[in-house]
Amino acid sequence: MKNDIYLVNGNGKKDKNKKINKKKVLKAVIFGILLILIIAFVILYSSNDSVKKFCDKYVFKKEVYEENLPEISLDGISTSNIYAYSTYVAVLKQNKLNLYNKYGNVDDTVDVEISVPIFSGNGKYLCMAEDSGQKIYLISGKNIVWQKEIEGNIENINVNDNGYVSIAVSGTSYKTVVYIINDKGEELFKTYLSASNVIATDISNDNKYLAIAEANFAGITIESSVKIISIEKAQINSSDSIEYVYNSDPNNLIINVNYQNKNKLMCMYDNRIDFIQEKNNQEFIKLDDKETLFMDINLERKNCKNNKK
Repeated sequence: MKNDIYLVNGNGKKDKNKKINKKKVLKAVIFGILLILIIAFVILYSSNDSVKKFCDKYVFKKEVYEENLPEISLDGISTSNIYAYSTYVAVLKQNKLNLYNKYGNVDDTVDVEISVPIFSGNGKYLCMAEDSGQKIYLISGKNIVWQKEIEGNIENINVNDNGYVSIAVSGTSYKTVVYIINDKGEELFKTYLSASNVIATDISNDNKYLAIAEANFAGITIESSVKIISIEKAQINSSDSIEYVYNSDPNNLIINVNYQNKNKLMCMYDNRIDFIQEKNNQEFIKLDDKETLFMDINLERKNCKNNKK
């Protein structure tokens, strides 16, 4: 049996030059119906919470339960020796960094000369150092990119998503020294602080700016400030590299800084969150001592605040 359909012209005769294939027509109709259904589903899923919850639970199986999850046994290991980054859970034990995959299996082991670690992770990068020691490593995925010994005592570290690392060091002739090292392990510059303690540092995602959160505890009141340094200028002339300094009100203790998109710098204090963008600072969230349980700025394009109810 043939599957051809002929068009009939005005004289009632078949036009042999204009014939339609049944299979092609059927395929086109089915494709059109499927496309309409997919578009309708996407619209409903994104706009209707009930549909979204139903699909997440019964279609996409997003709900998980403790008994069905992979697990990692961590007998006798301090929680400070565990860190999650990229697709791995890193567990440090006896100078060996075991990298567990999403199935709870050891994917690789990296030898490191660190016993009491401090961690910083961003994307595929993990930076780890000896707390108040000299050893520091940058790991990408499962591989050590570089390792160094730093003069002084490492107080805190930070890595951006391009592998640029900032290191705050004490125990030298200065109160604090901040090193900037690129993703190849090359030291770009050092900046020196004679009176302040470095609470936190962060490097912008375009590798252009270093933010240093400082606190001075020497006086009657705590003096906190955030200093933004041009990395490009600092490599040429460190004395002319400061782009902006924001001094907060007395007794406001700076806790953390984090660059988000478009070089917006989030600054978390013990009583609020501010942001600095293009040399302007604004208050973002006020902390209520009685209601706020937890705040965090280490999220991509987001901040979180947990209130008591």
